[in-house]
Amino acid sequence: MIIDSHYHFYFQKLKEPDALKRAKSQVDIWYRSAGIKPEKSLSEMARDRMEITYDPDGAKLLQRMEEAGIDLTVVFANDGDYKSAEAEIMAAQRACAELSRRTPNKIISFASIHPNRKNAPELLRTCINEYGMRGLKWHPALGLFDPTSPEAYNVLRVAQELNVPLVTHTGSIYGSANGKFSHPMHLDQIALDFPGLTVVGAHMGHLLWHDWCEVAYFKRNVYGDLSEWQIFAVGQYEWFCRTLREMIDLVGVDRILFSTDGPYMELVVSNAKWVKIIKDLPGNAPKGIQFKEEEIAAILGGNAKSILGI
Repeated sequence: MIIDSHYHFYFQKLKEPDALKRAKSQVDIWYRSAGIKPEKSLSEMARDRMEITYDPDGAKLLQRMEEAGIDLTVVFANDGDYKSAEAEIMAAQRACAELSRRTPNKIISFASIHPNRKNAPELLRTCINEYGMRGLKWHPALGLFDPTSPEAYNVLRVAQELNVPLVTHTGSIYGSANGKFSHPMHLDQIALDFPGLTVVGAHMGHLLWHDWCEVAYFKRNVYGDLSEWQIFAVGQYEWFCRTLREMIDLVGVDRILFSTDGPYMELVVSNAKWVKIIKDLPGNAPKGIQFKEEEIAAILGGNAKSILGI
């Protein structure tokens, strides 16, 4: 079974100015890292982003899942600004939950509630108990909040009580986001104070992966996902293989989840290609680096099944 544990659901259309900004970041960061030369103008790439992200009924996602051989996807509608209207963000959560309700064997929805929102703990309860969502997703770098703040802990107490996992962004990011709020070492304090909470560090800290390993080595309720690592797998394959092998050897293969950070990452590396890269590691890894078939099976889906209770 192949599970994508990190996918962004968009309830509304992306505005063109925002799409242009993100297209430029796509070129400046991801294309450069992957060694890809843009074949389209920024305006064309922005239109592609607007097209791929707007998918309110999930039809585009389901089609691409089938093409890539992905059996199950975890989706969330990110709450990045607590000053936005509560009604608007809760409508997005309901739409996300409805998507998984209609396709329960294909899509699982996680809630995303900014902890600085008024009544944030109660909003999370609503998402889990009433909407049927099965986890919590945070983005401290974009939301500009400390994930160890009293407000954040009020929400995490609910997550631990309801026995749902937390997926939270780790590592820096482009634009006006602030990486100090998403350093992997924040997970150490969270894991210590919430020993019954499963904590997934999205992206495993990016290039702060050593820090993620430091936390996951000692805190056994900390995991990480491979979202956005497809860029390194394409652009720096040997380094990617060596780094993944080192992470497995340091913290254990059971701590690593396959994920894509879709849908926009597919504009750089398709999910079908990303799945194939992981599947082919046992036979294609550079000399001196070995991966076992059972390790790949765990990464692609076995570990996520355990976390999700399926």
